[in-house]
Amino acid sequence: MKFRDQFLYAILYSISLLPLWFLYLVSDLLAFIVFDIIAYRKNIVQSNLKVAFPEKSTRERNKIAARFYRNFTDTMIESIKLMSSGEKLIKKMFTANLDELNALADKGRSIQIHAMHNFNWEVVNQGVAMNLKKP
Repeated sequence: MKFRDQFLYAILYSISLLPLWFLYLVSDLLAFIVFDIIAYRKNIVQSNLKVAFPEKSTRERNKIAARFYRNFTDTMIESIKLMSSGEKLIKKMFTANLDELNALADKGRSIQIHAMHNFNWEVVNQGVAMNLKKP
C-alpha cells in the first residue's frame, strides 16, 4: 500500500474512533458546507427534484435537497465509523425481522430483497449477511 493510502487510512481510522453522536454533529456541519457553501452538484439535485416532484414548491424541493445532503454525509460518516466498530455498530443500526426470509430459505426458496436507496448500504449488506441463514 502506498504511503498516501496508509496516511489516508490512518486519518479515517482515527476519525472512526470518535463517538457516533459527535460524528453526526460533524455530518451536519459537512452537509451544511456541501449544500450551502460548496453547492456540490446542487443544480443537478435541484433539477432532478423538479422533474421528480413538479407539484412541490421550490421551498419544499429545497427541504428535500437539504435532507438528501444530510443523508449523504451521514452515510459517509457511518461508513468511516464502520472501520473501527464493525459488528457492534451494525447490530445497533440494523433492525429487521428476517424470520420470514429465513423460513423461505429453509424451504429452499429463492429470496430477493428490494429496498430504496436512502440508507447506508454497507450497514444493510452486512446486517443481512449476519442475520440471514443463506447468502
